[in-house]
Formats: sequence, structure tokens, C-alpha cells
Amino acid sequence: MKVQEWLGKRARTRRRSRHLKGYVLGIVVGLGIIFVVSSTALLVRAASERTSSQQDPQAVAARINAENGLDFLFTQLNR
Repeated sequence: MKVQEWLGKRARTRRRSRHLKGYVLGIVVGLGIIFVVSSTALLVRAASERTSSQQDPQAVAARINAENGLDFLFTQLNR
């Protein structure tokens, strides 16, 4: 009789562990989706800040100066 009780308990714990595996998989997938969405949002935010900073007159002047400096270097190297 004790063997049958033990087998019954074992079957119940197996059923419970299967249910828990389903919950764990759902939680992992949910956290993965949250991670992907949040990292994508951060990348989009960083890109938009970069493009908005290009509208700043000082940033535009610095970019133009850098481009002119590169052009000067390339002309000096090509001589």
C-alpha cells in the first residue's frame, strides 16, 4: 500500500511540475519581450537625440569644421 501511495504522490508532483514549467516558460518569454522592446525604445531615443542635436547650431558648426578638417587632411595626403 505504501508503494501505491508513493507512486500517487510522485504522479501528482509530476503534474504540478509540468504546470510550473508552462508558467516558467511564459514568464521567460514575457521578460524577453519586455527586454527587446525596452532596448529598442532606448535605441530609438538615442537616435532621435542624435538627429535633434544636429539641428543645434553649435553641433552643425562642429560637424562642418570636422568635415573641412578631414577634407584638408585628404588633400594633404594626396599630394
